[in-house]
Amino acid sequence: SKVESQKRPNDESNGGDGTGKKDGSKGIGIDASKLVLSQVPYLQEGPPSTPPADLRELKSASSWTDDREWIRYQQEKLFDEQPKLVESLPPLNPNDEVDVLVAGVGPAGLALAGALAKRGVNVGLVGPDTPFTNNYGVWLDEFKELGLEHTLEEVYDDSLVVVDSAVGTQPVGRAYGRVGRDLLRAELLKRCQASPDGGKVRYYP
Repeated sequence: SKVESQKRPNDESNGGDGTGKKDGSKGIGIDASKLVLSQVPYLQEGPPSTPPADLRELKSASSWTDDREWIRYQQEKLFDEQPKLVESLPPLNPNDEVDVLVAGVGPAGLALAGALAKRGVNVGLVGPDTPFTNNYGVWLDEFKELGLEHTLEEVYDDSLVVVDSAVGTQPVGRAYGRVGRDLLRAELLKRCQASPDGGKVRYYP
């Protein structure tokens, strides 16, 4: 089914990520087959932000059948607003002992590491030192329970589900939001750092 949104701005910025325009109109999908290098700043810069030659060719989304191509494409993106983990967390050295080893440094990995450290657990965090590159949509009530509501850049009062032309549009009755990836990463990283009396999170790239 297709989900449409009723938009309620949570701040003045609309992000420019296909979520809608500043005039309040609804966002549109992005056709990967029409993506050109001149429209994507991080693809215009030199190494290390330049993708491998085979990924710089114009491709349609359907031709990227191997997930590894998408992963490589995402890993080439740069977001200067997101600090490196090696600069933000103490190092995990070969002879260090930890209680738990967390594999992966995305939202789930950082959230788990921070929650464990708060409970006095010493954590080893392992994964490539790359920024959050995806756009995330979440249910508002769930993010409130996690104390992450302040990381939302847009909040939507409701969503509309289009089942078919005969039934038409039906409201879901549940608010959701678009996550600010820089804000989310900063908050989760802060939780990994803020455990003076608890456990410590050490990082190995």
